[in-house]
Parts: sequence; C-alpha cells; structure tokens
Amino acid sequence: MLPDEENYCPACKMKNEASATACIYCGVPFEGGKVDISSTTSQVTDEFAYPTVGTDGLLDKYVREIPENGIAIYLANYMYPFDVRLDSDFIIGRKTDGAPAGLLDLTPLEGYIMGVSKQHVRIQSVGNGYQITDLGSTNGTWVNEVRLMSNQPAFLPNAARVRIGRMRLYVIYRLKKA
Repeated sequence: MLPDEENYCPACKMKNEASATACIYCGVPFEGGKVDISSTTSQVTDEFAYPTVGTDGLLDKYVREIPENGIAIYLANYMYPFDVRLDSDFIIGRKTDGAPAGLLDLTPLEGYIMGVSKQHVRIQSVGNGYQITDLGSTNGTWVNEVRLMSNQPAFLPNAARVRIGRMRLYVIYRLKKA
C-alpha cells in the first residue's frame, strides 16, 4: 500500500485502508476523506474522553462513588462502570472452560471481536496503588498509550486509559485513607 493510499484514524491513529469510511480498530467515522497523520494530534476529539484530574473535579466525583480499596472499570464513553472490584488481585479476559475464579469477563462486551485474550491482563494491589501485567496476550495492552511488555508489571495510574487489544477502557480506583 502506498503512503498516499492510507487513512489514519484521528482518534487512535491506526492505519486503515484508503477506502475505509470508519476506523476498523475503534469505529470512529472518517469525515472528509484522508487524514493527515502529521496533524492528528490536534484533531483528536472527545470521542474517547476519559476523566482526568484536571477536568473540574470530575475525577473526584467518580472516586467518591467507588468503595474504599475499590477499583472501577469503565468502557470508554460510558459514565458508569461495568464492574467495580474490591479484589486485590484479578484477571481480565474472556471466560472459557477452566477460567480462573474471579475473572472479569469481557466476552459480553464483544471481547473476542475486540481482540481480548482469554487471560489478557492481571491487576494487583501494591502498596499505594495498583499494577497491571500483560499476561502474554496476542493483541497487546497499552496504558496511557504506552504498550506494556509481556509479563512485566507496570504501575497503573489512577484514571488510566487502558487499551486491551482494541477495547478501550479506563480504570479509576480509591485507596483507603491512611
């Protein structure tokens, strides 16, 4: 494929076929044809808006609704979590025979179609936060747009944007006050 025959998504910046009308990775529709990759940073909209500390106390509002030592998992663009966990260690993936107890199953959210592995990531409570580990997934894991190395734990910041395969999530947690 020649460089002038490519479409780059303004939201996820992934390369698509020139004839694509929407991103095959995240579903964002293309408007007006080709997108100049050199300017995609300025074109990113709130399509995948995540609450952050600087958005007028929005993070505080979400954190107050999470139980102490709880972690909430949100699907991008939804204001309510699809799961709130009090576990200090759990796995996110797709439920199959022999799946570990307490697995956060993304199958009902089209996990298979979105490239979620059976045991994709592990989230564990550590000291003053959480860590996330990609469990050798086929389609990778990103935290705040940085790809994780397989089987290497990484710090999971509060209100982190997490991409598991092509599924976009964000994670907010509330720690017990000392």
